[in-house]
Amino acid sequence: GAWIGAALGGKQASLLQPTKRGAIQLAVAGGMIWLGVQAGTAVLLRPWVPSEPLRVEWRRSAAGHAGFAGRVTSAFVSGSAVPDGSTPSDSELATRLGEGRVHLELGLTSGGITSGWSTVFQLVGSHGPLLAVEAVGTDLAFQPPARAYRLRLRSPTLRLPAALPSRPGMPLQFAAGEQHDTLWATSRIAGVRRQARQTLSPSLGWSLLIPFSYAYGPEVHLLTGLWLAGLLAPIAYWSAHTRGNGYRLTLALALLLLAGLGLIPLVAGYPAVHWSEWLAGGAGLAVGWGAHGAAAYLGDRCDSPSTRESC
Repeated sequence: GAWIGAALGGKQASLLQPTKRGAIQLAVAGGMIWLGVQAGTAVLLRPWVPSEPLRVEWRRSAAGHAGFAGRVTSAFVSGSAVPDGSTPSDSELATRLGEGRVHLELGLTSGGITSGWSTVFQLVGSHGPLLAVEAVGTDLAFQPPARAYRLRLRSPTLRLPAALPSRPGMPLQFAAGEQHDTLWATSRIAGVRRQARQTLSPSLGWSLLIPFSYAYGPEVHLLTGLWLAGLLAPIAYWSAHTRGNGYRLTLALALLLLAGLGLIPLVAGYPAVHWSEWLAGGAGLAVGWGAHGAAAYLGDRCDSPSTRESC
């Protein structure tokens, strides 16, 4: 990150006020990078299981993650019982997980509430937890197997708010899984059922790179929108600098947005993206185009002898 920042800082003029040729190169490169990020994320969010042996651990303590304060009374993964400390050898289990047929069921007894992340259940490989459930206060976070694990990136994780009772010693049932590129989780406490769902999208690339533990919650659409707008705004800014035909540039940017949010999810087999992604993408392009107009106006104004001193 520091190297990239230093490299870009030395090219400030060519990035903010590029020549026509430079603007074309920047806009094309930016568009290809964004489409590459979308396509790469679509691959990395897919279910995946390594060929290496996996180990089951209940309430495991690790650096930055204490063990669950309550108790785990039972655990089943896609129909197979997985006792603490076991090494599942069922090839059918690995096949089901690799195909995205993930269904986890846990019997739990609540304990004291901890402020940080605490491990409830893990299916561990050589690079750390492949499938996991973490307690975060009274919430539970479910992480299914994903290809991002292979590159040691963050895996998609879903948060179920208020899944744990604040009073210790209470039994509950927790279930979570992945089906048709949608993460789901439910808990049942004394007859009260809570649930959460999150449809995966190629626009969730930011969640694979985030430098701290995070699970998808109600704010996920806002964060995804900021990610999309931040990636697309520079592309529109450089496109405007090409001084090309406005109609053709608008059409080109519209096709870029359609390719990233429509074509890539369709080809990769994902559901249609959330409407907020289209709104954020369009807003990012509009902001980038408007920023060019503002920069051009200020530049023309400052070139005037009568206003140069105020600039």
